[in-house]
Amino acid sequence: MSIIIGIDHGYYAIKTAHCSFPAGLTSYGEHEPYTRQGLLEFGGCFFVCGSGRQPIQRDKTINDNYYLLTLAAIAKEIRQRGLPPECSVRIAAGLPLTSFGRDKPKFKDYLLRSNQPVNYKFEGVEYSITIEEVAVFPQGYAALMTETGLLQDEPSMLLMDLGGWTVDLMRIDNAIPAADTAHSLELGMIRCVDDIREQVRRETGLSLTDAQIENMLAGQPCTVSDTVRDIVNKQGRKYTEHLLSATMEAGFDLHAMPMKVLIVEPGKYPREADIEHTLEAEQAVVGGTIEAVYPWRDSACIVCNDNGIAENLPLNRMLGDYDIIHGTFFVCGLTSNDFTDLTPQQMKRYEELYHDPQLFFLLGKTLCVEHTTPEEYTRVMAPPPKTKESPERPMARPGSQDWKG
Repeated sequence: MSIIIGIDHGYYAIKTAHCSFPAGLTSYGEHEPYTRQGLLEFGGCFFVCGSGRQPIQRDKTINDNYYLLTLAAIAKEIRQRGLPPECSVRIAAGLPLTSFGRDKPKFKDYLLRSNQPVNYKFEGVEYSITIEEVAVFPQGYAALMTETGLLQDEPSMLLMDLGGWTVDLMRIDNAIPAADTAHSLELGMIRCVDDIREQVRRETGLSLTDAQIENMLAGQPCTVSDTVRDIVNKQGRKYTEHLLSATMEAGFDLHAMPMKVLIVEPGKYPREADIEHTLEAEQAVVGGTIEAVYPWRDSACIVCNDNGIAENLPLNRMLGDYDIIHGTFFVCGLTSNDFTDLTPQQMKRYEELYHDPQLFFLLGKTLCVEHTTPEEYTRVMAPPPKTKESPERPMARPGSQDWKG
């Protein structure tokens, strides 16, 4: 029985379905190192896999480093799946879009060597692996093919594959890759992490590790000061802006791509949505001309109807302690000069902030706000039945002649 193992041979990390480790490799020759973690014994020599990074080399076949890292990845994946250390393997690997046709034969031969089975020891366990086949696929596009639902309703989309060293771009038209649009930018995450590290060192004198920077970018815990965290987030945003700008310069119009926002309607829970990145689409969401409001230090803003009071739109949510947003609005991310997607962390933060619908009512001259549910909001806001007795005075809207706040 043979098993299929997909391996991503990145500059930054080696990844399989169940494990990921840095793409660094340290050779100790014939001398056994002090550690067994990541220790590979092959051909009478010792190597530690996962220490640091792999030096940037455009041709990954010029030495045995990526072959040795492949053996480590196979061992890790087999262990995670609970399979025996003696087995046959079929490898599924990937190459960048722009070099796929040129490098495919050489990379396949590099991984599929004649001396089978391959015998080695990894972290103290002996392995005997027969590599039966190596299939090479175009990176990014192969992954997209596993998510066919994304392609069904979109005539055109931009595929952006962010790697350690490169960012591969290609347009997909009617589920078919437009090969002539394939483009590669040397703006991968290594550039992002290095720029952040240098900026933090310049401003604070501290030297952060890759792991610390990755955790902060992912919104995960990391014991650093708020000053350092702000620098990391600011530089991360600058990297994103640079990447988007370079993508536009490469001929891909990002304004034609959907923008991920949080839509907040009166009396309803917020909902995540993809809207066209056009003025017309943004105005359609809020029901008129738009106004951007910047209440946070975060790179996000509120986009609402700038004529909500005059148009007597329903009261929606409080903004700070005194202002009220009228009508539907959406929350989106910000670059230095444009709207953009919310990050997953921002989406979660603002969904929690605006989760509850709000009811507004006057108590004397005081405006009161009550958190509620959509069902209760609908019940309270329903027109009262007509009776001979005068109904209670409806809530006054700020700005109207009845408003005395």
